[in-house]
Amino acid sequence: MWRSIAAVLRGAVGFWIVACYSAEEQKLECNLSALPLPDYHDISDKSGSFMSRTVSDFIKVVQPKDFPEDLIKKFATNWTKLKIQDVKDDIMEYERGFVVCTVIGILYIFLMPTVGSMMACCRCAGWCGGDMYQKQSSAIFIRRRNLYWSTVIVTIFLFAGNMCMFGSYREFQGRLNLTESRINDTFDNLKDYINNLPKQISHVADQSKELVDRLPKKIKESDAELQSQLFGDNSAFDAHGELLKVLDTVLSLKEELDTETKNVETKFNKVQENLPTSQKVTGMSFSSGQGATLTTTLNDAKKKLNDNNPTTKIDEFKGTLKNLNFDQLDSVKEQITTQMNMKKFFDIDMLLNPVDKVQMKLSKYMPWMDHVDSIWWRVCISLSFAVLVVVLCNVLGLILGRIGLEEPQEPTKRSSIANCGGISFMVGASWSFLFSWLLMLPVTLLLLVGGNVHALVCRPWSSGEMLEIIPRLVPQLDLAKVLKVNVKLNPSDIYKDCGKNMSLWHTLHLEDGPGAQINKYLDISEHNSKIDDVIKGINIPTISLDFDFDSASLNQKPQKIDTSQLDTKITELNTLANTPHNPQAETLRKAAEDLTEIKNDIENKISPKIDRISDNIEVIKKKIETMKGMADILKDTTKIKDVLKKFLVDEMTHILGCIGSQVKEEFGRCGPLSEVLDSAHTVLCLYLVSSLNAFWFSLGWCLIFFIPSIILSMKLAKYYRRMKHTEPKRNRPRPEVLELGSRKQSRNGKKQKGSQRSWNLSQQSSGRRTTVHTHTPSDNLECLPSMFWGCGTNQEKEKRSESSCEVDVVTY
Repeated sequence: MWRSIAAVLRGAVGFWIVACYSAEEQKLECNLSALPLPDYHDISDKSGSFMSRTVSDFIKVVQPKDFPEDLIKKFATNWTKLKIQDVKDDIMEYERGFVVCTVIGILYIFLMPTVGSMMACCRCAGWCGGDMYQKQSSAIFIRRRNLYWSTVIVTIFLFAGNMCMFGSYREFQGRLNLTESRINDTFDNLKDYINNLPKQISHVADQSKELVDRLPKKIKESDAELQSQLFGDNSAFDAHGELLKVLDTVLSLKEELDTETKNVETKFNKVQENLPTSQKVTGMSFSSGQGATLTTTLNDAKKKLNDNNPTTKIDEFKGTLKNLNFDQLDSVKEQITTQMNMKKFFDIDMLLNPVDKVQMKLSKYMPWMDHVDSIWWRVCISLSFAVLVVVLCNVLGLILGRIGLEEPQEPTKRSSIANCGGISFMVGASWSFLFSWLLMLPVTLLLLVGGNVHALVCRPWSSGEMLEIIPRLVPQLDLAKVLKVNVKLNPSDIYKDCGKNMSLWHTLHLEDGPGAQINKYLDISEHNSKIDDVIKGINIPTISLDFDFDSASLNQKPQKIDTSQLDTKITELNTLANTPHNPQAETLRKAAEDLTEIKNDIENKISPKIDRISDNIEVIKKKIETMKGMADILKDTTKIKDVLKKFLVDEMTHILGCIGSQVKEEFGRCGPLSEVLDSAHTVLCLYLVSSLNAFWFSLGWCLIFFIPSIILSMKLAKYYRRMKHTEPKRNRPRPEVLELGSRKQSRNGKKQKGSQRSWNLSQQSSGRRTTVHTHTPSDNLECLPSMFWGCGTNQEKEKRSESSCEVDVVTY
């Protein structure tokens, strides 16, 4: 059995070793198609018996001890040489609660028929309620009412237990019929899971080859990304066009600046002509021709850009990318195909054979299920109807007694309906005495079997304790050794991970065993040689871009005009114009206004253009450097190959990560394996043991309530049965000592006068009816006791007083 399990686990690890060819511990956006999954049967039903909670709590009270690991270990290690005397004390200590219940059951089995026999003999003797006399008192109604409702309550409990018996039987029968299909579905799911592993492996291999095939196409389609890696953010596509636009802008601004500067200079010269020599502005320089070198430089750069259009060169570079040869990548695909060869690692039949053998062995016992169902049906129906008889007798007694009893009524004159109710109570009590001990036999046996199975198997199984104990009980089952991992594997942890539907890679911690070699193989450095071969096989022609440009001449930018002299002169002229009796006041004021206008033109028109030209020149410098770098890159084929290699390495890493992520996170999710184990627990514990325990618990419940039912029904029966006597037994005659067929007279031989009294007695044995007549004085009844103790014998004659007694015995 353990070898089969080890074979299954080794096969699963083999799947993973093959499948994890392309794996990396990270989740990537890969847009891969989902792994194929079989259509599993639904085996998720985990519903137990409707009384499973109650029965489980009862067994917990009877057996509160934990799983006897040490005791089971003794049986598991030395069961062939183990003697019962060696473990007798341990067994008795563990089974103490079940032993107490067994003793109670045995006492019940022996005491119930014994007490019933003694009760029957006692009643036949006229005692224990057998005397058909009931003393009338004022409390009789209260006692009868209390007994009635007590019997009602006990009958309700009996009926509830009996209905639970029928319900648990029906539940057991229904689940027994489901057991065969549930077992078959469980094995089908397990085999589907194993058969699906190669399909998932093939799917992973196909996607791996597909991604490798898409790699050259992706490189050819990713020219913009490659250009970004080669030329930076401002690629050749953008740098050329943007640089031409900036050059045109600067040239236009320079032309506008020259025009504005010339106009301002003309105005300034006119103002200077109108001012006196002593008031002329000195130190002002407009330099309307400044930046002529800049204009020449910009025009030269524009001419070189037009002559060396990089767009043409970039198109040539694109053509080179599209014509790259990636034949060396075929070796990667061939290696994947080789690694994905299933027959190289294991045979799928090796995994399925143990499962098929177990299923075949179980299928041999399936026909017995119908036979067991038939026997169980007869047993359960017989036991259930045996209890139902008592319930019906109590119900009939309660109904008929209540209906037939009339108040007030003499006990000897009760109706036949009430008498039938009382007889029903007696029949129920007699039935209980006759069969209760027989019903206790299956309760005791099923308690020992079902209770121990629940305590030793089902309870530790459901709590997960059993999976933790198995490695200690069976040290040979070392999963870490079988899987060759360096981490201790606990079946309980494996079951919990499978319950979360995790992959086998994480569940079995393969990264600490065979997965270490897989991770090493997945390192991109293992594939660098193949990537280098691909890069070496690429022929990239030299692309020359002549853009030799001296950017130092761009530093000769137009300078801003200093207006500080204008501010001083405007203030001076305004001061002079405001001097009283100044004949040139108007001329000076007019000159100050013109200078103010010139100053405003310089600040609002010339200075902003100079700033814009300066900013654009900085942009031009950067663009020119980008173009120079682009020219250098296009000349350096080694750098282009380095960028292509980096891009290829990144894409291969991404491919490995995508496939590895799918394999490690999605491949072989072991949720169906945990469902197989849960299904086995459901069939054994919830379907069979739980329903079986519910039945014996319900039957035992009824048998316990048989005791108060017997007591109450026998007591209550006397309140409904028709009595035969109106006097207590001690005041009634004793016909068994009466001498019949004789006639005794008084001592003097004469018949005494007096009143005559008579009693009618019946002798069932002889079938004769006897009438006894006594003649006694009307004022003395001393002769009455003498009659029942042998009136007329010699002893009585000697003891008799003056009074005389004459008895006439007439038999007819």
